[in-house]
Amino acid sequence: MPEYKLKFKDLNKSPFALGYDDARIVSRHCKFLANEVDITSSLSDKIKLKQPFLSAAMDTVTESAMAIQMALNGGLGVIHKSLSPEQQVLEVKKVKRFESGFILDPLTVKPEDSIAKVVEIKNSLGYKSIPVTDDGKPNGKLVGMISDKDYSILKHDKTLVANRMTPLGELLTAPFGISLNEANDALLESKKGKLLLIDKQGYLRAMVTRTDIEKNNEYPLATKDKHKHLCVGAAIGGPGLDIDKRVPLLVENGTDVLFIDTAQAHSEGVRSAVKYLKDHLSSYPEVGWVVGNIDNTESAEFVFSTLEAQCAKVGIGPGSICTTANVTGAGIPQLTAVYECAQVARQYNGKIIADGGFGDDTGNIVKAFLAGADAIMSGSFFAGTEECPVVDKTKYRGMSSLDALLKGGSSRYYQENLKKEDLVVQGIEKKVEYKGPVSRQITKLANALKFSMAIHCGCKTIGELHSSGTEFVIKYRKPQNAR
Repeated sequence: MPEYKLKFKDLNKSPFALGYDDARIVSRHCKFLANEVDITSSLSDKIKLKQPFLSAAMDTVTESAMAIQMALNGGLGVIHKSLSPEQQVLEVKKVKRFESGFILDPLTVKPEDSIAKVVEIKNSLGYKSIPVTDDGKPNGKLVGMISDKDYSILKHDKTLVANRMTPLGELLTAPFGISLNEANDALLESKKGKLLLIDKQGYLRAMVTRTDIEKNNEYPLATKDKHKHLCVGAAIGGPGLDIDKRVPLLVENGTDVLFIDTAQAHSEGVRSAVKYLKDHLSSYPEVGWVVGNIDNTESAEFVFSTLEAQCAKVGIGPGSICTTANVTGAGIPQLTAVYECAQVARQYNGKIIADGGFGDDTGNIVKAFLAGADAIMSGSFFAGTEECPVVDKTKYRGMSSLDALLKGGSSRYYQENLKKEDLVVQGIEKKVEYKGPVSRQITKLANALKFSMAIHCGCKTIGELHSSGTEFVIKYRKPQNAR
């Protein structure tokens, strides 16, 4: 049956558009083991991923807890936009402040603040110790430190910070300008949890924490920016009602990459959004941006050639909780969609994120990379994990399900001004099994990908997958009306 075999890199020769489940890999000669495989990839020259997995910008999947764990484990979390701009920025801040090298803009309070304010910060952001500066600004003159060991919530809520803080003379300090290694050594030699770096005038310039040193050792794969902060993505709308408010807030507070999150990116609305981003991000060259979603050659040409995007998300309707194909009739099967868009992306040095359509099958991930993907994004793989931002961790819904549309998801589908009864619903809500911590799920995906790459594809890197001669056969499916 050689005539039924095709190479993934020649997928355009298939007489049919294919989904992941339509293809089966033909095993090749195995020359090495899975532990020799490197799955490092990138979304752009700014974002490198040691494990090329992204959690979807869905309100039952990704807020700060998920994004933190995704970044710690070598991937990236994308904060959904069914939040107010201020709420979304708060989630980004939680990620950016979770792990650091030098904390250049530490959160601070002033001596005249009440302990109640300190407690509020602890409850909302989790900080147990906060530097105190004379004016309460991050780079004010350092006068002390207030920690949860200095006060009782029951007794001191109205007490001033000045009356309970540890004074400057009892803190561990060092001159600003020392290297991160020197700072880490000084901290590890001490019995303190924080090292505060001050300039010659006594102004606070940076902070290093013992916790961060421990996290650096515990998570060697972590996705970090140049300041050693965890990386995080955030979704924005197309020509949405609040893009001019949401984008400045996100980039000013450290968001590493913005995702234009729309149902169909081959549109004038997305063109307008990209123009806004290009104009606004000229002052933030370190911030990347991704356009989505697309699923065919013409749309990819628009995104990579006309809009000059570096990266695009591929997938219209393939998700397990998405009913777009049934409701609208649109959506190219995902394996073919990834292939077509990747072929165009390569012409412009662009990158592709395969978004959805994997179901519960880890084997579909390697097929996405064989078709040309540089990373994968999923909701279903990460739904049901401990870090999901819902009380019921088994709740999972499409962003075009009725409930999600009513709670802020309508702008993604250009329906923000419609009444409830007029909404075009393209998703469902369902229950999934509880999967425990997401780190366990990420390890499962990475191990399955490496195993398939080594044992069945004979490839050591994602780049080798793209150019390999790995073959597939089209899985026969009985016609729906056949007897």
